[in-house]
Amino acid sequence: MSRCTQQDALYRSEEEAPNGIDFHDLGEVKLFVKSMTDSTWWHERFPKVRGIRVERALQRDGSVGAWFEDDWTGQIEMSPAHWCAKYVCHEVAHVTAEAHAGSTSHDPAFVRDYLILVYQTLGSAIWMDLRQRLLDGGIVIDSRDDT
Repeated sequence: MSRCTQQDALYRSEEEAPNGIDFHDLGEVKLFVKSMTDSTWWHERFPKVRGIRVERALQRDGSVGAWFEDDWTGQIEMSPAHWCAKYVCHEVAHVTAEAHAGSTSHDPAFVRDYLILVYQTLGSAIWMDLRQRLLDGGIVIDSRDDT
């Protein structure tokens, strides 16, 4: 599946998946990300990512995530339309997958990290639901370790 096709299919697949936690303001999003990056599992799984800055997206419905190798940090910009745990995990996965796998798209390494983040923060039921929706949508997941 090409990058563009995987991205579009991934977006369609995740639309119907549970959001997990809905956040009311950017402060709650920041606390959620901080709880991830401060955890033991984070330091064991993603040692190259020392922190993630969280900003409000300039676009009304667009969110992004990026990794900065020079200071070993990431940044996500979240649109209020995406202030829920599922989409925060999506953007954080852009940071982690780029940091350890050089991923810059919605490739199999990104999908693996996305599912890891959902499992660790939202639990196995939401992870199973999202994973099945992704598989049903034809999404390729890096199989090295997707839990």
